[in-house]
Amino acid sequence: MSKETVLLVEDLHTYYFTLGGVVRAVDGVDLEVYRGELVALVGESGCGKTTLGYSIMRLIMPPGRIVKGKIILDGINILELDDEEMRDIRWRKVSMIFQGAMNSLNPVMKVGDQIIEALLYHNAISSVEEGRSIVKKLFELVNLDFERMNSYPHELSGGMKQRVVIAMALALNPDIVIADEPTTALDVTTQAKIMKMINDIRRKMGISIILITHDLPLVAEVADRVYIMYAGKIVEAADVYSMFKEPKHPYSQGLLSAIPSIKGPKRRLEGMPGEPPDLRKPPQGCRFHPRCAYVMDICRTKEPVLKPLASGTKRIVSCWLYDDSYSKGG
Repeated sequence: MSKETVLLVEDLHTYYFTLGGVVRAVDGVDLEVYRGELVALVGESGCGKTTLGYSIMRLIMPPGRIVKGKIILDGINILELDDEEMRDIRWRKVSMIFQGAMNSLNPVMKVGDQIIEALLYHNAISSVEEGRSIVKKLFELVNLDFERMNSYPHELSGGMKQRVVIAMALALNPDIVIADEPTTALDVTTQAKIMKMINDIRRKMGISIILITHDLPLVAEVADRVYIMYAGKIVEAADVYSMFKEPKHPYSQGLLSAIPSIKGPKRRLEGMPGEPPDLRKPPQGCRFHPRCAYVMDICRTKEPVLKPLASGTKRIVSCWLYDDSYSKGG
């Protein structure tokens, strides 16, 4: 049975035009999300993950700007919509769990009132009383006491605030939720509870989730597919099992080699040499080549194309090691 595509990002470029130069934060990204799946977007800090999430939400602020590309949500290219049309789609079709729950909530409003305000703005309810009924259902969904709707953010623990933010993201039954580091600053036990809850809600409601993270053990636990991002570009994508069993791109291999294992013989953890590139002046050719153990001459001059490893497969990688035309001397 074919899968239904709910989100398709094609050749997306989002740049920041600063006094120090143009930062190519997202530089030609392609991404696809199917209905009901959890896709992880993984990469080290500064690689463009959050900028990609904000681009999908159309929340890029100056000096940032979406330069070109397509973001097709349920068949509609949202980059062609005006601001009013986008405001109607935001939270109704696509919503976001922002990194840092405390910064996502108004400190002088009760948390329940903030959710009701969003429902009223989108004409999803006709009265505050109806809104309270929806908030009660949402709080039950995220395992939060209904009485907490009368609390201010500072009266809640970090885990409680995160549950409120998740409830807000789900308030209008969106098709897709972007979760940007949803367990940041939470203790390990609370992280596990929050992610289990998000995954349970995903299965129960049939929504799609993009999980932005650098936590690879978490990805292994909850994701269906994984996109690896480096220096503004996707360098590899695969189902989670294939990615962890046999990463193909040298950067993916480096990320996974840094994870300690509780099984098998002890081994020395390896870090990647060098530093991420300055996205104002990215390296010529493959952006990972200054840090790559397998670098070849072509890597320094020509950028590899992101394409399937084999015909008809969904496993894609951007690396000259797997390009038949080059390996065969073409």
